[in-house]
Amino acid sequence: MSGILTSLGVADAAGFNSIAVIQPAEYKGLVAGAGLKITRNSGASFPGDANFAWFTPEPGFAATNWIDMLVQRKVLSPAFVAAALALDIEMPIFSERRKTLLDFIPDTFTVTPGDAHPDRLTRDVIQRLQDANPPSGSAAREFLDLLTQSNPLDVVRSRVAAYRNRIDQRLKDSGTRAAELQRLFDLLIQRRQAVLTHPLFKCLKESDALIPLATPINVDCR
Repeated sequence: MSGILTSLGVADAAGFNSIAVIQPAEYKGLVAGAGLKITRNSGASFPGDANFAWFTPEPGFAATNWIDMLVQRKVLSPAFVAAALALDIEMPIFSERRKTLLDFIPDTFTVTPGDAHPDRLTRDVIQRLQDANPPSGSAAREFLDLLTQSNPLDVVRSRVAAYRNRIDQRLKDSGTRAAELQRLFDLLIQRRQAVLTHPLFKCLKESDALIPLATPINVDCR
């Protein structure tokens, strides 16, 4: 998702690598604490993690590249994409909040490239949301509020910057660093589990060594 945000001009989206730096001993402690194991084809297992540190499922290139192309060719407006991303900025994949928005997206739509925000698609979705009158606090209500902003890009920039700064401050503070590393590592494990139990993605796993867990998940792809 950071690639999409960067192409939208959200500079802070590219800055996480410079703040989320972990020392080998810290990473080793997290892996050991989680009890991660690599299982060989023979069935034997041993403690450890994937060859690539912090290996985690993330949005695929095909998906993010298509969104970039649709924005570049002015099929989707930057404002519309920004509103969808801002809705759940900390969940780039498996976002239940973002998933619920599909009910308000038309199966087909007509665009006039270059239309100012709100363009035709945005106006259509706004009308659908208004007709549904979603309750306060719901994802649909927040999406409606975002789409009716004069510039949703400003909102997503603000939220990304706030998230980046929050992580940066917690990792720089010796009193909160360990807890923040653990929180981020727990997210890593949760996303691995989500992929391995997802009906569409679970059969894409090549081996248990690719995304190790403490307890391997047996996948039946028959």
